[in-house]
Amino acid sequence: MNRPPPGFGIFLLILFILSSPLSSQDTSEALQLDLLWKRAVGGQVSAWQAEGPDGHIYLISHDRALHSLDPVTGQDLWRYRPGGNLIDFLAVSPDGTIYIQNDRGEIDAVNPEGQARWRCSLGGNSTLQPLVSPEGTLFLVMVDGTMAAISRHGVLLWQKELSGTPGASPVMNMMGTIALPLQEGGVMLLDQEGQLIQILQSDKIDQLILDLQDNLYGITIKGKLFCWNNQGELLWNSGTEPGEYSSLFLRKDSVFMMLKSGLLYRVNQQGADSFYQAPPPEHPAMVLHNEEILMVGQDQLLWIINPETQEQRSMPLNSPVVLPLLTSRGTLMLGGADWKIYAYDVGLPREGWSQYRGNSSRNGSLYSVISARSREEYYKNDPRYNYYNRLFQLGEREDQQQIIEAVMRYDSWAELNSQIPFWDLMMLKVAGEGVNRLVFQDGRRVSSDPLLRMKAYEILGQWELFSARDQVIETLRAEDNPMVLAQGYLTLGQIGGDWDGRSLAMIRHSLRSKGQPQPAQIISAAQAYLMLLKWGGEAQSLRIMGAYGELSAYTSAAEVRGQLDQMLDDYFREE
Repeated sequence: MNRPPPGFGIFLLILFILSSPLSSQDTSEALQLDLLWKRAVGGQVSAWQAEGPDGHIYLISHDRALHSLDPVTGQDLWRYRPGGNLIDFLAVSPDGTIYIQNDRGEIDAVNPEGQARWRCSLGGNSTLQPLVSPEGTLFLVMVDGTMAAISRHGVLLWQKELSGTPGASPVMNMMGTIALPLQEGGVMLLDQEGQLIQILQSDKIDQLILDLQDNLYGITIKGKLFCWNNQGELLWNSGTEPGEYSSLFLRKDSVFMMLKSGLLYRVNQQGADSFYQAPPPEHPAMVLHNEEILMVGQDQLLWIINPETQEQRSMPLNSPVVLPLLTSRGTLMLGGADWKIYAYDVGLPREGWSQYRGNSSRNGSLYSVISARSREEYYKNDPRYNYYNRLFQLGEREDQQQIIEAVMRYDSWAELNSQIPFWDLMMLKVAGEGVNRLVFQDGRRVSSDPLLRMKAYEILGQWELFSARDQVIETLRAEDNPMVLAQGYLTLGQIGGDWDGRSLAMIRHSLRSKGQPQPAQIISAAQAYLMLLKWGGEAQSLRIMGAYGELSAYTSAAEVRGQLDQMLDDYFREE
């Protein structure tokens, strides 16, 4: 349906003129936040800050360095200097890898301990903010108008010319579809191999965001809003241009649009809106904290606005603010123009954060990572999901084998995710059937065929599905079959990205607690450890090597011990 939502038309504009909008003088009250710390960073901070999955803060400054800070103490954990001036390009992958780019067109991947993982040069700079998929693939829009994808291992997967000129940063929905606004108007939808799916018709879009139902919202520079569902169907557009917008962000089931004049619109998923007058913003960087909006006004005050009550509070700032960040621990990071970062305690966010730069927004309005349960709820009306889920629920080996064969039919990541976008949920169900989910037949507990569980783990490892790592760990904790455990260890090694050490800890605990390990378990654990070594920094590598040294104690077989020694020698020879 293509219709203006109520409130963007003449009627509400007249109401607004006739009414007395709330002003900062009428409703504001003093605000006092506790200053936790301040830290000089050796140069002005003029780019967006980011938070990693470990809670550490990353920022780039004019001292040509990537800084890692502890959000609670402000301690400078490390600095990384790749050479050259760093541009406004900072992305953090869900596996903890930090991506930066210098003015030579070189992209560096840095691990959470501050050591380089790889460097890749595409012969030019990225012109827009990067997109990072849940599996760690980096998608870039280049200065020559091409789009490129780089794997989490630093391998160029593809670089393609586009059928239009990119106009704003891309986003990715839950199904893995990439949405990219075009300079000439419209939004291009691409799969993860860069193939065109369709072009959504619209005016020139300046920013895109997604909600939890995968509805896509786009806004023009003059404040005209468009909303499409996850099938690319236009649900509505506002039809009017109320004024030059400053920021577009989400909270639960509402979209907020702040105009540069300070007019704050709230629009629900059906397009109905309400608005009132807030202080004019200084720049588009705003964050959401619980039910409130935190923003910096043109008066250089920090404003906290409650859209429900229209209450407004303010406090003076210690420094001109460049780009604020609200961390998952409730630390508000401000400053940067005077070479210092100021951190305030505002309390834990209620919804949780996901501050990865490549996600659908960069202003702190993101929800926490989508859970498997949320995704199951998301797909419940998809007939394909219901068909495969019914096969799984029948509980027969042949039915589960049919699910696995359907997934194995695809050797293209984009095609697999297009045809069976929930395939990972099915593989996790097969792997956990009767293991971490109780299944009874004739009054007795049974588990699925171990060969099927092994195959499910093998497929998850083949695609290096980092988003499934935590569930794989939990499922393996309940697994007792030695051969399935061996395959599960390999899967964790293939997935990699063990930034918190949970994969390593799970394998060590499993070997110690589930009886005498079989030779296959020991060898698979060794292979997994060596795979994880490629991801870790110095501290993590020491822990992994300590675990590797324990393996020989689990066997007295000379052949197995010799194989462990040979594998380690081969690894360091290749490195």
